[in-house]
Amino acid sequence: MCNEKEQGADDPAAARMSDGRRAFVRKGEAAGYEEQAMTQTILVITGTRDWTRRAIHLAAAMAQEAGATILLTHMAPITHLEYLGAGNGDDLLSYVEYDALCECVSTAEEYGVDVRVEIFEYTDYSGGLKSAAERAAALAVFAPAPGG
Repeated sequence: MCNEKEQGADDPAAARMSDGRRAFVRKGEAAGYEEQAMTQTILVITGTRDWTRRAIHLAAAMAQEAGATILLTHMAPITHLEYLGAGNGDDLLSYVEYDALCECVSTAEEYGVDVRVEIFEYTDYSGGLKSAAERAAALAVFAPAPGG
């Protein structure tokens, strides 16, 4: 996933979710929210690069101890409610953001933890964070404060 600059629509590692979001699956496993319910998930919301770097180390250590999977989520703000789930978030990652996600995935894999990456679209950060946590049925959530 992280060795390529872009994920094409035909990428077998990218699965289109029913609500239009794209979830990237590591190690060739087909993972959806139904399968996720069977394993514990730790949700890590990206923030500044330094904050995310610290959070992924803590989450990976916790996931290793608990036998959990990490769901690394980039929150993508959507300005119009009607655009939610339309797949517009697929184009919102800059190369710097993509590189930061790849760094986090590599870090978690060094701990021997499975990682999934997704883009989660929202119109209200607090509501989006709550929705992402509920949808993932997260064991724990690492998230920066709004605006951070």
